[in-house]
Amino acid sequence: MNDKTALLTVLGLAGLLTGCQPIKSPVDSPALKNTNVVSNAGSLAAAVDYSYERKDEFVAKARADLAALDTRIKDLSDKATNADETAKASIQTKLQNLRDQRAVLQQKFASVKDATAADWEGVKTNFQSTWEDVKDSFRDAWHAAMAN
Repeated sequence: MNDKTALLTVLGLAGLLTGCQPIKSPVDSPALKNTNVVSNAGSLAAAVDYSYERKDEFVAKARADLAALDTRIKDLSDKATNADETAKASIQTKLQNLRDQRAVLQQKFASVKDATAADWEGVKTNFQSTWEDVKDSFRDAWHAAMAN
């Protein structure tokens, strides 16, 4: 293969790869796909790409993911009722921690909805950080329930 063909091949592959990037959405948890928390594409890490002008879009996607999370928390709670007594106590403790964090996340979501252009970046980042904490707590509770 000559240099020109090699260059065209590399450029073609680069164009193909960069042209096929998934669209980022503001709220998702790919790390939790195995636990069925949220099934959207993208990542909350992409939230930094959401300017204040796209706040409504961010809020709508966050609302949908929070609803999905609430459904999964209920599913997890239902699963805990079928656990043996030793595991049930541990899972219930983890679920309570998760519910407490979910309540904090709801407050952060209210702040996101009420954010102004001046405080948008900070509020959005704060929500994102809390979302990551909730994901970790959900994962912890889910794994405890699945180990049973």
